[in-house]
Amino acid sequence: MFRRSLELSHRVRRLTRALSSSSHVFPAPDTWRHAIRVVQTLGAFKQWQHFTTPTLSLRAKWAIFNELQQADEPIDLGEFMQGASVAIDVVLHAMYSESFRQYCMARHDKVEDVDSDEAALLQRVLSHKCFQKYMYECQEADKRGMLYELRHLHFTRLSLYDVHVTNSSVRLDLHVQAVQTMRVTSAKKVFLVKNPTSMLWQFESRQSDSRGGDEAMSWQVRSLDNVAQLPEHRY
Repeated sequence: MFRRSLELSHRVRRLTRALSSSSHVFPAPDTWRHAIRVVQTLGAFKQWQHFTTPTLSLRAKWAIFNELQQADEPIDLGEFMQGASVAIDVVLHAMYSESFRQYCMARHDKVEDVDSDEAALLQRVLSHKCFQKYMYECQEADKRGMLYELRHLHFTRLSLYDVHVTNSSVRLDLHVQAVQTMRVTSAKKVFLVKNPTSMLWQFESRQSDSRGGDEAMSWQVRSLDNVAQLPEHRY
């Protein structure tokens, strides 16, 4: 009887220990919710990462994904990419237009400003610094007797290269790969050039533009540069 009592007591202690440690075997509700969130996050990342530049490391892509989650309002990247491709096409054609060239030269010669719809559009879409940079480049090309006209632009890939989120703004850096056909006029001849191009465009919006839920984010081109090689990534 005494032996049987000891065995029973031993079994009770084993059961007590098992129950007391059950939280490690069967996650508590909060742990389950965390696990579900992790699975959902990984699923979202898997669907999202095809928007990023393919040469980026998985670590960089994950860091960009997390950075994007800090924005006040969710950003539909599919919709953003479509809008960006239209904006890039419009901006580049405006920059290489005759109307913009005449506007730039009028500013250079300090004569009365020439009315230019293209210049007005670029002033709305580009940051002031970016607008001034390309006005100067247009003036320098004209001094050399060179005239460039963008005839055709074919995108081969648009991809998200980086994201910067602060309390006041969101910036998306896009790597733009395209083939452009340019009509080049010099003092000696006129010819067509068809070349692949690699560019890095920075789109920026103030966070406050989207607060309140009724107003969409208003994007502006902060900078655009031709890049033979992408800069070293920060992640």
